[in-house]
Amino acid sequence: MSTPEPVAQTPQGLPLVGTAEPSTSSPATPARRCQATTRDGKPCGMTPRADSGLCFSHDPACHDQVIAAGRKGASESHRRRVIAASAQTLTLDSVDDAATLIASTLDKLIKGEMDRATANGIVYGCQVFLRTIDVRDLQRRIEALEGTQK
Repeated sequence: MSTPEPVAQTPQGLPLVGTAEPSTSSPATPARRCQATTRDGKPCGMTPRADSGLCFSHDPACHDQVIAAGRKGASESHRRRVIAASAQTLTLDSVDDAATLIASTLDKLIKGEMDRATANGIVYGCQVFLRTIDVRDLQRRIEALEGTQK
């Protein structure tokens, strides 16, 4: 009799969602699935925990752990998107400054040093800045033309 492999766990010792004792079913026997349904009414499809027939997410005995894992994931996701307060102060004064910032942002994104949400926010901010410069320059040209017509 072989010893079953341990259930995969998170660094905090919680079982990973969808993991359970390895399936002992043969290819002719369908694999066990969670008995619960998803929010849209479809069968869950995750592997159930050995003791309940439900996966980690649907097992009421794991409710507190599921909530804790969700909160931890949300806080870590938020933390990744916040630029450190100690980051260098940036001054955008020209189109060249915005172009340099966009190029630097894309470089960091490609290298994996910045997440997409942060890069998207920076590039969007640069687009707003560039549009503001366009409107300012257009307004100055109109004022100059109106001044010459008087």
